[in-house]
Amino acid sequence: MSRQIELINSIEETKVWLRQEGEGVHSIIQIIKAKRIEANELRDKRDKVNSAVKELAQAGRDQLGKKAEVDKKADELIKLRRKLLTYVREKAEEMKLTKVERNRLNSLAGDKADRLQAQLEQAVIMLFDYNLSLKDEVVLFEMVFDLMDRLSLREDATQVNEVLGAKYHELKQSAEQADKLYDEIGQMRMQGQQVFQEVAQVYAQRDKRREEADTLHQSLLGIYKEIKGIEKEIDARNKNRDKLKRSIDDQYKELRSITRSYRDMEEAKKVAQVKKKAQSKGKLGMEELKLLLDKGELDF
Repeated sequence: MSRQIELINSIEETKVWLRQEGEGVHSIIQIIKAKRIEANELRDKRDKVNSAVKELAQAGRDQLGKKAEVDKKADELIKLRRKLLTYVREKAEEMKLTKVERNRLNSLAGDKADRLQAQLEQAVIMLFDYNLSLKDEVVLFEMVFDLMDRLSLREDATQVNEVLGAKYHELKQSAEQADKLYDEIGQMRMQGQQVFQEVAQVYAQRDKRREEADTLHQSLLGIYKEIKGIEKEIDARNKNRDKLKRSIDDQYKELRSITRSYRDMEEAKKVAQVKKKAQSKGKLGMEELKLLLDKGELDF
């Protein structure tokens, strides 16, 4: 009988442990649900940040493409300006030579064209209108020819000067165009620098958001690790619950076996008492007769 009491107490105690384990599993499941909700929120936030990172990266690439176009245009302008400057230098050298020629002709002419023309006209008048000696006529003729040569040189110098003026005008236009290109190049460089700063800002934002995404990802991995650890705890508790259930089943089997053995012993004792009573010619009641009949102990 003491073993039965011991088994009953043990079964009740095991049931308490089983119920506590079940409550523990339920509580842990609630924790897992909360952790999974937190993980889903973190994953959504991480995915949104990653999407923003991709958009910023694309914006950076677009800005770099824009900067490449600006740099390409600036390079083209620089090449064009170099060509113009080379042309200007070549023309400047030509103008130097032309100036030298003009100055040489002016030096040979010796005076201005209008003054040479006036001197020539005066010499011709003297030659034809004055009664001169042969010697003076010869001198005057030489003067006329010299003035004519000098006047021709002056005209040549004037033509060279006109060419020089045209070249100067052309050179000035080229120089102005080169200056304009220089300003455009400066603007292109400023634009390129501005775009570069925009690219730097975009990539700085991208790196910041990427760092944020990495932090969220690490937090998410941490939660997944927690969930995995909690799931292992649930598995351990469930295994313990199965063990407790088996223990309860085993104890119930033993209790039923003991109860059945005890009942059989009591029935055997009662049967023996009833048979003894019947053998002593004692009067049997209906229950006693039924007991003997059930056990096959009744002789007719």
